[in-house]
Amino acid sequence: MQMLKATALALLAGLLNLGALPPTTITDAEVELYGLDIARAQPAMQKQEQGLRLRLRIHHPEFRFYDFDPEASSIELFRDDRGNDLRAGNKQAEWARISDSNLPAIQRSFGFNTFAASFWDLNSLTFTKDRRHCLLDVGSTVVPAKVATKIELKARVVLWSVEDWRSESFDYGRLEDGPVTIAGVQISEVHSDDRRSFFEGQAKQSEGLRFKIESASSIKHVKHLRFFDEEGTELKAGPRHDYSSFTLIEGEMALLRSKIYSLADDVEPERIEITYAHGKQITIPVRVSARVPV
Repeated sequence: MQMLKATALALLAGLLNLGALPPTTITDAEVELYGLDIARAQPAMQKQEQGLRLRLRIHHPEFRFYDFDPEASSIELFRDDRGNDLRAGNKQAEWARISDSNLPAIQRSFGFNTFAASFWDLNSLTFTKDRRHCLLDVGSTVVPAKVATKIELKARVVLWSVEDWRSESFDYGRLEDGPVTIAGVQISEVHSDDRRSFFEGQAKQSEGLRFKIESASSIKHVKHLRFFDEEGTELKAGPRHDYSSFTLIEGEMALLRSKIYSLADDVEPERIEITYAHGKQITIPVRVSARVPV
């Protein structure tokens, strides 16, 4: 348990040492309402979830977004036109990240409401390939009054934008002494006795070695992991597989985000290279209103 605690704390602290540039506030980003979902509990139906999810699309032609910072972002106002505070149920509504199809089942297994504030930290944002657009959800377990006609949101969204891509490499032999930490993520070789081998076994698509990057904060800044032989030729790797897993740290659930890389052939690399974003925080003031569907 102490090792798990030290590992998670090291991963959390790692992102603080990326040499990020000072934050910049921009006021000319394009922000639009992309969707609104409201689910109201019905008295006749047991265990039905209640909540709302408001989806934003954010775009700026000069920035390449790759991640969202929920800790630095804030919601100043989230209410309906009857004066009801939509943050009340969560004390403060938090940001929700768009997830894959497995997420609702994962949430229910840990007793989370799929509209709850905890939704954001389970998976990733959605970005376009050029990184100029992203989709972001705001969620709450409180719904607007039945007679309400409009919802208003005022917030400050903090996104990470790519300034340049950086690469670092190390000899494969270093992994014999344990994981290597670069750019806030741990890089390790996946062995059959790994305690999360049940999940990682699903990612094995070849006879080659498997490697993992992992962080308790984010892995969105990692562009790729590459492998080279002693002659400098890049080794072919199979499809990457993303997954999330939980671990207990000081009695509380902590989420670890991971990505598995599998080599196509059963050969050992001489050198491993990681490429990651060197970026800065972009603060975007947001003010939108949405009409409540009838």
